[in-house]
Amino acid sequence: MPAGKLVTGSLKSLGLPQVLVPQGLLLRDNESPWDTFRKAFTCDLAGTVIIAVHRLRPSHVVAIRLYAAKDSDRMLHLFRNLQHGNILMVKECYRTKDTMYAHMRDYPLTLEHIVWCGNVYPTHQQLSLIIGQILDGLSYLNSAGFEHRSLSCSNILLDLVGNIRIGALEFS
Repeated sequence: MPAGKLVTGSLKSLGLPQVLVPQGLLLRDNESPWDTFRKAFTCDLAGTVIIAVHRLRPSHVVAIRLYAAKDSDRMLHLFRNLQHGNILMVKECYRTKDTMYAHMRDYPLTLEHIVWCGNVYPTHQQLSLIIGQILDGLSYLNSAGFEHRSLSCSNILLDLVGNIRIGALEFS
């Protein structure tokens, strides 16, 4: 028998299906995101956003948006009910008596950045992919009965591989 530890007993589930299946928005009442994340800087990406790094995994960069406590119920309703691949989605919220912080994936560019790139223009194929994702997101919002009243190039977010997310839902 090879040296090492031997696991005995009945078979146990590792719980991977529970980990892999999205469970919805996680709400952390009376907790601060700054116990888990460290602020790096603040910028304007479809509204003011704090770019932060995970304290234990500093290569993990996230975006954290700040909302007044008076807006938290409305924003939680939007975050819970508007779930689509082309809409900016929130992973978890931290709520205190004065503030709500929404933790989401970092999308470092806006469509406005692409428009202002100067003499580098998207190809026809890239442009059709961008427009298709925007229309897909807008179609979903429309079918959910939501009207985005402040849609602009600065409120459409992109990651570095071309995935589009419509943001700034709080301004509607």
